[in-house]
Amino acid sequence: MKVIFSLLTFIVIFSCTTQDGILESEKQKFGSLFITCNVDSAQIYLDQNPTGKFTSSTDSVLLDSVKAGVHSVQLQRECYETVGVQSNIVIQAGKQTRLHVEMKLLDSVSNLFISTIPDSALIFLDGLPRGYSPLFLNCVAAGEHSFEIRKGSYAPIAAIVTAIGGETDTLQQSLALQRTVLVEHFSSSTCVPCVAADEAILSFLQNNGVARVVSINYHTEIPAPGDPMYLAAKEDNDARMTYYNIFTNPIVWFDGVISELGTSNLDARLENAFQTRTIVLPKAAMEILHFKKSNDMVSGTIRVEALSELQNIKLQIAVVEKNVDYENPPGQNGQKHFFDVLRTFYPTPDGTLLSLPAGEKTFIQFSLPPASQWKAEQLEVVAFLQDQGTKEVLQAASTLYP
Repeated sequence: MKVIFSLLTFIVIFSCTTQDGILESEKQKFGSLFITCNVDSAQIYLDQNPTGKFTSSTDSVLLDSVKAGVHSVQLQRECYETVGVQSNIVIQAGKQTRLHVEMKLLDSVSNLFISTIPDSALIFLDGLPRGYSPLFLNCVAAGEHSFEIRKGSYAPIAAIVTAIGGETDTLQQSLALQRTVLVEHFSSSTCVPCVAADEAILSFLQNNGVARVVSINYHTEIPAPGDPMYLAAKEDNDARMTYYNIFTNPIVWFDGVISELGTSNLDARLENAFQTRTIVLPKAAMEILHFKKSNDMVSGTIRVEALSELQNIKLQIAVVEKNVDYENPPGQNGQKHFFDVLRTFYPTPDGTLLSLPAGEKTFIQFSLPPASQWKAEQLEVVAFLQDQGTKEVLQAASTLYP
C-alpha cells in the first residue's frame, strides 16, 4: 500500500475563540442529547471533543448537561464511517434532543503508523484526537484526510494525508521547539480604560492563537474597590500585583520582562512585544498531560524538561475561567464579559521551587476541587516557569493546547 503524505508543514494558528458564557445570575442552561446508532462501540465526540461514551446498537446513549446552543456530533470506530454529517444540532435548555446516526463498513482501508521526535505528541485525524505518538491507526478510509500534530512547547504541524487502500505505511515527523509567550494583564471592572484594553488584548490573542500565546487576567481594586473577581481570589491577585509592583490599570506583562501600560496604540505595542519575545528560545519544554475537569475536581500532570540548567525557578500553576459573564455590569465601567480570569494558583500563589540539570525531566501533579461559583466547563490551566532573579518567564503551557 502507498500512502501519500502531502506534508504541508506550517504553523497552525489555533484561535482562542470566545464562546457565549452563562450569565452569572441565571441557572445553568443545559439540555440532554440521546444518541442511537446501528453499530456498537463507536466513540462519541461532541464538537470534536471525546465524551468518554460509546454507542449501543440496542439502546440510546445519553449525553446529559449539554450546553444549550448549536453542536456537532462525530462518531469514530475502526473500519467504519458515518453516513452524513451530524452538525447544526440544536440543544434547547431543559429539553431532550434525539439523534440517530448510521454507520457503514469502509469499502477500502489502509493502516497508518505515526511517530514523532520527541514522542507523546497528540495526533488528530479529520479533526478528532486519536491518541499520542507513536500511534498505530487501523482501518483508515482510503482517500484524503486532514492530519495534525500538537505538542506543548513545539510548533504544530498540519498535513494532508492521501491514503490508498492496501498495506501499512509510516509517517515520521520531527517537531520544532517553540516558545509559548505568557501574557499577564491587570484590569478591573471599576476601570474605564480597561474595557478598551481588554478588547485589544482579546483581539491580539485570537490573532496569534493558543499554540503561541496564553494569558491570565488578574483583577484588582484599582481605581476603586468592589470587583467581584478580585474579591473571589484576593490573595492570589494581590500576590501578582506585589510581584510586579502594580499601582495602576490597565497594564500588560509579556513573559515577566516587557510591560505595556495604558491603551494608546495598544494593538501595535502588544504585537511588537510578542514578536520580541517569540524569537527567544525557551529554556525548558512544558506540557500539561491527563487534564480533567468536572464539578468535583480539576486535575492533571505538568511535564517539565530542562533544555538548559534550571536554578531558582518557580513553577506557577494557575486555574483560569475562559469566559465569565454577568447579566448586569459588576463594576462602574459597564463591562459584562471577562476572559481568562484567574480563579486560583495551585498550591499557593508562591508557586513550586524547581531546580533541574540540563536534559532532566520532572512531573508535577495538581488536583483541586473547584469552587461552587466556578463553571467547570470553562476552566483551563495555565502553567509557567519564572526565574526568581530576573522575573523572566522561561516557558508557558496551557490545557487549551494539548
